[in-house]
Amino acid sequence: MNTLIIIVGAILAIIGFLVSNFKLYNLIAGYNTMSENEKKNYDIKGYAKLMRNVFLFIGLSSIVGAIINYWLNIKYLSTIVFLSSLFCGLFYLLTKSSKFHSKQN
Repeated sequence: MNTLIIIVGAILAIIGFLVSNFKLYNLIAGYNTMSENEKKNYDIKGYAKLMRNVFLFIGLSSIVGAIINYWLNIKYLSTIVFLSSLFCGLFYLLTKSSKFHSKQN
């Protein structure tokens, strides 16, 4: 289980890095289906930076949790760390993401 969590954590961290640093904005759900007018009213660089930070947090905390679980051998520790960082990170992403969309037309 630790190996799987490390792999998933690494994938999430890499996706966050790619979206922000290589401008792969089409990986963001809903952005590629927006019209050009909607995209103009959206701060995609700011949102990509937020997404990068959240995905790096989820990925790195999951990897650290799996490593600590390996050393201490506490049952379900890596799963608890992974799920709690996932839910906290996604909740934070959802609550902060609305400020990147302006209501101007």
